Amino acid sequence: MVLAVDRRDHGALADGGQAARLRACAEPQTAFFTFFMQIVSDVAGRKALTDALRGAGVDIKAEQTDQRAQMRDSLADLLHGSQRAGAVRPDVGMPEMLALLRGASMAPETGKYSGPLLERAVAVLFDGLRPSVASPTPLPPV
Repeated sequence: MVLAVDRRDHGALADGGQAARLRACAEPQTAFFTFFMQIVSDVAGRKALTDALRGAGVDIKAEQTDQRAQMRDSLADLLHGSQRAGAVRPDVGMPEMLALLRGASMAPETGKYSGPLLERAVAVLFDGLRPSVASPTPLPPV
């Protein structure tokens, strides 16, 4: 039953519904940055539940494979919309985005980086994603 609740709650972000609502009522950059922050907040807010499920032997990654794929698709769509609008650096792709998302999502797990500090840290991350007036430093090839 707990896993079903987790799937339902996580599904609100993962099924694309939230991304679609943001896309429909917000500018592309607002939709992208809001969705990114919602994912970070969602992961931080469910740490205790995730820990309990893992402790009970549930393979969280296996249980959420479809949801993760849908969330990645939604994030990619919002990222590309923001890039077309000129709000996100054009040289940032999904591999970089997923690495940044993972880092931001894992920060609260330490117990040291949550609440206002996490929000400020993510704001700094967002500043790095925005195109600068000068040319951005080229990313090395992966």
